Amino acid sequence: MCALAEVQDGQTILEPEAGSGAILDYLTEHFNDVSCMAYEVNHSLFEVVKGVHSCVQHVDFLTVEPAEVADRVLMNPPFEKLQDIDHVQHAFKFLKPGGKLVAIMSPSALFRKDKKAQAFRAWLAEHIGHEQDLPEGSFKASGTSVNTKIVVIEKPMVTGSNITVH
Repeated sequence: MCALAEVQDGQTILEPEAGSGAILDYLTEHFNDVSCMAYEVNHSLFEVVKGVHSCVQHVDFLTVEPAEVADRVLMNPPFEKLQDIDHVQHAFKFLKPGGKLVAIMSPSALFRKDKKAQAFRAWLAEHIGHEQDLPEGSFKASGTSVNTKIVVIEKPMVTGSNITVH
């Protein structure tokens, strides 16, 4: 995820659903100077993660007022009932122009024929997003065998009347 997001020291990273803290752990171990912002709605997970990562807030990310504050968003949102779509679209609003969002998503968001999934695919195409399958069993060590995709979305730089993507 960090390689696809092109994470670099000096950046602000948003992790909207901290879960057990795996993404935050990786950032802490591999980067010297990144500023992290994270949220976790599940009280039990929050209690575990806050002991290691003081940047985590106990709140439902979807209730947080968006502001363009993050250079990168790294996320593994909940998949149930296409919640990943809501979380990805909300997280995109937190990106600074020129920022990148990398999300682990359910494949269903990218093939279902209902209105929500179709609208998401159109939105993804508009935002210069692309997706790729992750190998089967990518999260077996975490206790799940759910198939997943990784989605990368770039927020355009706005310069005058021209829009450029880096």
